[in-house]
Amino acid sequence: MAGFQETLHKAATHLRGMTLSQRLAILLGVVLVAGSLAWMVQWAATPEYTPLLNQSFSPEDLATISSGLDTLGEPYRIVGSQVLVPASTNTSGLIARLQQANKLPADTSIGFEQLVAEANPWISQAENTRRWTLAMQTELEQVLSRFTGVRRANVFLNLNAQKATFSRFQPANTASVTLTMDGGAPVPRALALSAARLVAGAVRGLPVENVQVVDSTGRPALDWDDEVDGSLSSLARRQKQLERDTAAKIASQLDYIPDLKVNVQVVLDHTSSNSHETATSDGAVTRKRSYEEQRSDAQRGGQPGVQPNVGAAAVTSASGTQETRTESEQEFQPSIRDTQQSKPAGSVDKIFAAVSISRAYLEGVYRLNNPDADPPTETQIEETFLRQRDRIVRQITKLVYPPSAEQIAVDWHYGPVAIAAEQDSASEVIGAGVSLDLLRRYGPASGLGALALVALFLTMRMARSSVSGEAFGMELGLPKEAIEAAKRAAADIKQAPTASAAGGEPPPAAQPVGVAGDALFEGQEIDDETARVEKMLAQVSEMIEADGDLVAGMVEKWASSN
Repeated sequence: MAGFQETLHKAATHLRGMTLSQRLAILLGVVLVAGSLAWMVQWAATPEYTPLLNQSFSPEDLATISSGLDTLGEPYRIVGSQVLVPASTNTSGLIARLQQANKLPADTSIGFEQLVAEANPWISQAENTRRWTLAMQTELEQVLSRFTGVRRANVFLNLNAQKATFSRFQPANTASVTLTMDGGAPVPRALALSAARLVAGAVRGLPVENVQVVDSTGRPALDWDDEVDGSLSSLARRQKQLERDTAAKIASQLDYIPDLKVNVQVVLDHTSSNSHETATSDGAVTRKRSYEEQRSDAQRGGQPGVQPNVGAAAVTSASGTQETRTESEQEFQPSIRDTQQSKPAGSVDKIFAAVSISRAYLEGVYRLNNPDADPPTETQIEETFLRQRDRIVRQITKLVYPPSAEQIAVDWHYGPVAIAAEQDSASEVIGAGVSLDLLRRYGPASGLGALALVALFLTMRMARSSVSGEAFGMELGLPKEAIEAAKRAAADIKQAPTASAAGGEPPPAAQPVGVAGDALFEGQEIDDETARVEKMLAQVSEMIEADGDLVAGMVEKWASSN
């Protein structure tokens, strides 16, 4: 302590020895250091903010997310077109809560892509796509696991990254989400819709109706045929859901019957009602009072007056009169029972079930009971059915409403009947359907390929049909006039009549005009240039046959000199 006081004394003495400007400079430095320390403390105490999703949002989306965060009581900031939350926030859980409250935009694919982005130039595109898909599945599973009531979530993405080569129909992206609820409860419809929208928004090009949400038992939580059709009301969806659930329960109860057909019809009460009933009873005793009164009169024996002296006489004494009276009073507090009942619209009024079992099952039951008997007749099948019907009705009575056998209809059917004509017609119909489907899918691409092959064939044929003499003459560097003359000569030779066309024998060898003989032969006149070209071509052909290498060297030397 003494040292500290000595240091302060020396500092004060030193300051007194300074000028005013020096003292002001030191004071300004102290203020700057103190301000810097205060700013650093405030900065360290302020939490760091990071983007909720690393993507830009429209003003409408920003307003939606802001309202959701305000409802949840989460701190946030809006910087530009992004939403920032404290770095310590559980981002996956916050995204899950916002999605359940429908406070996220429809398209969040860019933000999720940034979460799982990983670029590696040394691996193939297919491997990059596989890794991205696995990372996206893991990220979505983490977010879905934060949904209220969800114990575990599994996501499978089927993304067709490669384009179709020979078909105009590109396979659509699909996804499957399995949600395991706490206690094995079924997945609520609202939660299933939120999960489907989250997955569809996170993956670009994935329609929401291509996301299938199931529970841990594999039962679908959404029927997109009903969800896409906006004309269905909530009561209609509830009716269809009850019908599916009841049919599934009946099918599970009778799963030992092969080729079982189950249909269920649920009738809902679309009216709501309220009832109010007031009843008064005796209630409880609040006051009770009772008292008892006894009264007696005594009389002497014999009658009044003189009694004759006739000897000893029995004296009787009449007993007196005794009266007892008891009175009681009670006071009751009356009891009033007020009952109010409210029945909302959509309550189940009736549930009907129709079950049809196959003849094969009835025949199997008959053979089990009669192993040595002949194949059953229709009468025996009907008798077996009547016995099985009572068992089936007893099993599913508790699943209908009201639980009565009148709500259940049970019948049997033949099942697949092997009739050759029907099979042939069905095969033709199926074959025609498959052919039309293949034609519709691959017809345009196949037509383009066939046209390309025809064009290639025609081009090759035209190339083969070109005059070899013309090509050879151009290679030799002959003048164009000589080549045209050779072509005219070849055409004239082709047009000359032949003996085979006239039906006679082949004509004899041509002889010069004026040679002795009985017959005169017609000769075709050719000019000198054509004769010279034909003679030149003949000589070249002879030289090629004699020594092809020598001719090739001469032609090459001739072409290089020209």
